[in-house]
Amino acid sequence: YRNDMDLKAKNIHVDMKKNIVFAEGDVVFWQKDKKTDGDFLIYNLSNGEGTLQNAKYYQSTGIIYADSLSFSPRLMQGENILWTTCLDEKDPHYSTRAKKITIFADDKMVLDGMGFYAGKTKLYGKDHEVVNLKKKDRKIKSKYSYSKLNGISVKSTYDYYLSNFSYGTAFYDYYQRQGDSFGVD
Repeated sequence: YRNDMDLKAKNIHVDMKKNIVFAEGDVVFWQKDKKTDGDFLIYNLSNGEGTLQNAKYYQSTGIIYADSLSFSPRLMQGENILWTTCLDEKDPHYSTRAKKITIFADDKMVLDGMGFYAGKTKLYGKDHEVVNLKKKDRKIKSKYSYSKLNGISVKSTYDYYLSNFSYGTAFYDYYQRQGDSFGVD
């Protein structure tokens, strides 16, 4: 795993006997082509497992912010997460938030205490959500617009996966002046 990573921080300590790296202060951690920032990192060089506090995980579909992010080659878990494509992390236009997220590589993502937000307004929530990652097109798709009639509007669809027998597309349409609607296909 050492060949797949790059690490920068204000302070870095390596325990050569245990093969563990500790990094603190403006941590920037690259593993292959994936970048994660944070405050404090513990990383096991032998097995590729680590934990990062106050993490910011960059991916092609957006940024995941987490109070704590634990990862290994096949699993990632985060607590108090916020996912968005907005660059303003303090006040994103929209976001998906969850108390806990568990991602099983190339298999599924489990969100506990999740909600979809427009600004600070919770539009949709669910106690437990399982997303099939085996299908390539598993992401929230949103279209934003403005008109005099509707005001600000957001039309969102999401391909959900509860089990091999329960899956489909959920949609949510929000119109500032007309109200909202949602449903499942």
